[in-house]
Amino acid sequence: MRASMLAVIVAALTSVHGAEAKPASHRVALPSGFSIEVPDGFASCDAATNKLLGNAPHLIVLAQMCASLEMKKDGIILVNMNRALPVTISTLFMPEFPITAEFFANPTADVTDVMSTTICRSLLETYKVESCNVRPGTVAGHAAFVADVTAVSPQKRRAAVRTFLVPGGSGVMAVAFFMPDPAAPQASALVARVENSFGVEPLAAAAAPAPVPIAPMPGMTMSVPKNWGACDAANNALLANIPAATSANFCTGAGTARVFNPRPPYYESVETESIAGKNDPGLVAQMLKPDRLAKDRDEDCRQMTGPLTKGGDTVTSCETQASTVAGRAAKVVTVTATEHDARLPVPKQLAARVIDVFLEDRTVEIRVWSSGPLKPTITPAVEAIVSSVTIQ
Repeated sequence: MRASMLAVIVAALTSVHGAEAKPASHRVALPSGFSIEVPDGFASCDAATNKLLGNAPHLIVLAQMCASLEMKKDGIILVNMNRALPVTISTLFMPEFPITAEFFANPTADVTDVMSTTICRSLLETYKVESCNVRPGTVAGHAAFVADVTAVSPQKRRAAVRTFLVPGGSGVMAVAFFMPDPAAPQASALVARVENSFGVEPLAAAAAPAPVPIAPMPGMTMSVPKNWGACDAANNALLANIPAATSANFCTGAGTARVFNPRPPYYESVETESIAGKNDPGLVAQMLKPDRLAKDRDEDCRQMTGPLTKGGDTVTSCETQASTVAGRAAKVVTVTATEHDARLPVPKQLAARVIDVFLEDRTVEIRVWSSGPLKPTITPAVEAIVSSVTIQ
């Protein structure tokens, strides 16, 4: 989750004093088509929003909170100046969040575990969390993940925090309400009122990107979704023309041709390489028989998983099989693993596959991988690319 959404608003647990709120309410526009409705008496870090809210005075505590907000263009802090209802609202839009809308609408146990770990761990960076209950639900009719948290701030103040995350636009909106614990009934009613006002502008369904035929190497073609990128400039221009700053994370090898999808929930890559050397058809046929595959499995898996285990990852499966690609005999080794990276709130799950396609004068090796927070899988997009391969 980006830059500890909840850690950014540590000052939000400070009680705030001010004038009585008026009964009027105002629709506050948030990034990417989201909005909430809040009553008069709230103040905002954003000058335009603050004017909409009735030009509430900027107290010193609000100025300090505004200065602490790291991503001003994506986040808004709203503070109730009514001393009787010390409620702070923080919103943060997170583009390309790793859990996408389809998983909010159909939450599996794996998805719920990832969301729970992500939200609760982000709180633990700043607060002493006493309880953190994350569950799938709805907010104003929209699929969401909702968290109810009790915690103690670094200033030793007890807080009740209600957070919900809703997908929309090109990412996910997080809204967090902070109240003293236990929350007063009036504060809980105000939170429910704002939560029920939550809105998401409907966006036109994006058409599936059309596949584009490219030639990763002489004599070989494949069809790749238009919104993917390529490590070579010519094919990248035919696809989404991904900027170098993004492609640098994928284009790390030499002597290979690679296409990639840099978007969540799965980061995908298909890499091809031509390896010179004659292949005897009879020996290839023997190599792909079931008993020979079983005999060679341990060595095949050792070669493929060695770099993973050396890097501290945990291999969860390795299978070998015979197949055909572009009408040619092929050997397939598929591995799943858990990638351990201390920089990430949750471990990433990896599915990788090496496909050796045997030609008379060379072997074409196709290496694919898919990495994300959910159960590892070779995605349909990757399967379709491999199925589209032609080799002369």
